[in-house]
Amino acid sequence: MRDHDELVIKTNVILEEVDRMRKEWERSSAVIESAKQMRIAAKSYISSLEEANKALSECVDGFVEQMNDMTKLNDEIARTAEAMAKMANELDLRGKQ
Repeated sequence: MRDHDELVIKTNVILEEVDRMRKEWERSSAVIESAKQMRIAAKSYISSLEEANKALSECVDGFVEQMNDMTKLNDEIARTAEAMAKMANELDLRGKQ
């Protein structure tokens, strides 16, 4: 009889542990679902960061292109100013002769 009682107690302990593990699994299931949602949200966030980085890169590239165009324009203005100053000096020299 004593062996039977010990077996019943042991079985009840095991059943309680199984029940506890089932409840833990059910709680974990919600966390697992949230982890999936977090992964999806993180993937979307990373994707939006990549898009923002690409847009910023395009903006910087455009800025660099504009700066290059402005540098070329400034160089052209400087050459024109030098040519005009040279012409003015030549005209001034001719006028003094």
